[in-house]
Amino acid sequence: KKTERLLKIIMDKNDDETSYEALLRQLQRPMNCVSDPGRVVRRRGLEQIAKALGDKLGSRISLDDDDDDSDSDSDDDFADFLLAANGQAPQSNDSDDDDGDDDGDVKVDPAHQRAVQVVQRILNESLLRVLLVGVGDAVERNRTYATRILLALLSIMRKCSVDASMMARPIVECVHRRVGTQNCLESAEELRLMLAKLFHAALLAVQS
Repeated sequence: KKTERLLKIIMDKNDDETSYEALLRQLQRPMNCVSDPGRVVRRRGLEQIAKALGDKLGSRISLDDDDDDSDSDSDDDFADFLLAANGQAPQSNDSDDDDGDDDGDVKVDPAHQRAVQVVQRILNESLLRVLLVGVGDAVERNRTYATRILLALLSIMRKCSVDASMMARPIVECVHRRVGTQNCLESAEELRLMLAKLFHAALLAVQS
């Protein structure tokens, strides 16, 4: 049985390496497009990144308000974060205490977790930098797409207990450049809110 376990570990590592190389090849062209001079090319690059990651993770990454599937738990956490930042007590959520569910008991599918770890590796190596370039794009839609992708990935990584702490500092620095100074660079109110959520998600990545 010990030999079988060792063989399975070796096979899983080989599968993960193959999966990593395949996803990296799939993402290479779209990542290059994000810095293209053409606004439509940049948008399509972000759309292709979202689709490739969604296919890999088995979870569609929503880019538009019409099909927004934001995490209600994350929204509640963010609301508490805003209240605390303004010196107010967090909202009480008695229903969560009564249902008897413990987040620590949630079982994560090992194959899904390995897929998330493959995405984590690509994020740390190159994709995060590309998406942060998108967050600073001259076109509001492109900035929205890049921010939504990052929010979705941080949420998925947190649920799967995959370490996203290496992403925190670059994200916080990017958000600070966009909205953290007196001369706010981000003109869209909705995007300023999304960037605040991204900042909060980055903090959670460090804490978890």
